Amino acid sequence: MRVFGADNTTQTHLTVRLFDAAGKVLREVVAEFEPRDIPRGPKLSGWSEYRVVLDPLPPAVARLEVRAYEGDPP
Repeated sequence: MRVFGADNTTQTHLTVRLFDAAGKVLREVVAEFEPRDIPRGPKLSGWSEYRVVLDPLPPAVARLEVRAYEGDPP
């Protein structure tokens, strides 16, 4: 999702939605890409991640949806 040559990932997000069997949204969590600033130089830091804590899960979870996007949440 990140454009090469960008200085940061401030517009990069991940949304995780948990649904029950009827399709009702039980929980929605928005996560940001880390690191926010992209290091410059011949060697990058070696890590980047999205981290979404879903514990404890609601007992009725039947489906999980993950969406990655640039900009404001859809």
